[in-house]
Amino acid sequence: MVVKTYNKSFQADTDKSAQMPHILVQCIMIKLILALMMFFSFYSNSFACLVPLIGDKYNSLITVEQIDDSKNYSFKIRSNVRQRNISRVFVLFDIKTSDGYSRSDDWLHVQFSIENEFAVGKLSLDPTKPNSSLPLMGSLSKDKKIAYLPYLHVVWNNEAGFVCPIIGKSSYLGKFGA
Repeated sequence: MVVKTYNKSFQADTDKSAQMPHILVQCIMIKLILALMMFFSFYSNSFACLVPLIGDKYNSLITVEQIDDSKNYSFKIRSNVRQRNISRVFVLFDIKTSDGYSRSDDWLHVQFSIENEFAVGKLSLDPTKPNSSLPLMGSLSKDKKIAYLPYLHVVWNNEAGFVCPIIGKSSYLGKFGA
């Protein structure tokens, strides 16, 4: 006669060890879900782009016309692009030297008004005229070997501020210096 013995404590130990990896995975998943929920709740702009949108697509929205063969210009810029409103227009300067191009630290904020979904305005880049838009021209170098190449720099922002702005630039508006 064969007697079978049954060890209940051994069976219970094997069942618990089989359940351990499953419980461990559940704990890790719960911690991961909680961490993601905290991340997304603390950072409302977590889906924001990290760099501004730039390129020819946006540059083409800026129209600048020279007035009367002078250094006076008028501009027309689409005021709303991809649910972002135009916020600022600047004149920036690239510097051309014998070594190449670089950006000047000088800039000028340009006033504009909104008319029929376009930002419109005028500016004078003639430093010899009293109505010039360039009160800062005195700070630009008088070095005859340097050429300053001004252009319009346009920023469109959404209502949240500076999250994922769109930036466009016009072609050069003439040249100062060499």
